[in-house]
Amino acid sequence: MRSLILTASFLALTVSRVVAQSTPDEFFETRIRPVLSTRCYACHSSKLAAPKGELALDTKTGLLKGGKLGPAIVPGNPSESRLLQALRYTDPHLQMPPSGKLADSIIADFEQWIAAGARDPRAKTVVARKKIHENLQERPNMDNSAALIRDLRQRGLLDETLVVWGGEFGRTPVSESGDGRDHNPYGFSMFMAGGGVKGGMTYGATDEFGFKAVENRVSIHELHATILHQLGIDHEKLTYRYAGRDFRLTDVFGNVVTDLLA
Repeated sequence: MRSLILTASFLALTVSRVVAQSTPDEFFETRIRPVLSTRCYACHSSKLAAPKGELALDTKTGLLKGGKLGPAIVPGNPSESRLLQALRYTDPHLQMPPSGKLADSIIADFEQWIAAGARDPRAKTVVARKKIHENLQERPNMDNSAALIRDLRQRGLLDETLVVWGGEFGRTPVSESGDGRDHNPYGFSMFMAGGGVKGGMTYGATDEFGFKAVENRVSIHELHATILHQLGIDHEKLTYRYAGRDFRLTDVFGNVVTDLLA
């Protein structure tokens, strides 16, 4: 029977909830930035070869500099901010996003944000949480796991050992307060090697915002079913007793993801 090596490592990715009386940074991160990311960056990003209207909204500098028409916002002055004019759809030649007008509540958030000075914390450098632990600064993040896999391969044990590196959830792509981010069960990453799984491939992808999986989604039940299958265990026969009933360990939604198998 194949052995299972599980290394706990909580990875990142989710949208933080809006809180009452939020700070200016929190207001931007919870109400403004997610909208810019999901509805604007596709056309107005500095990563594009030619942003539409030469306007990039994915950086603080780009937002203030604006594009062909000038600055996108005038902090403290909503009426002079072209971005707000475009969101309101008052000018038939200046409408954003082109796919349809945003909800009035979202437009009101942008008006409130600009009126309050358009605080944009994207220029700040957030100290990575891992830097708290000095020993992690001494080597690249993947060194230990890579050494483990090399060692298993050299000993001829990799094919019989399933290496799983991940966590039970991800974390949000933005922070609600401080340096930390909330738990996110909708989009996170797992690393698997050996044990009969395909190597050198990436399976699945999240949306542009990094909030939830949208391509080749794998539920936690399917992940468990696949791991158990590679260990030679029929996951459909594993049950636990609860409230007088037998429940499958992988629920009725758990199926082996055969695309991952060698």
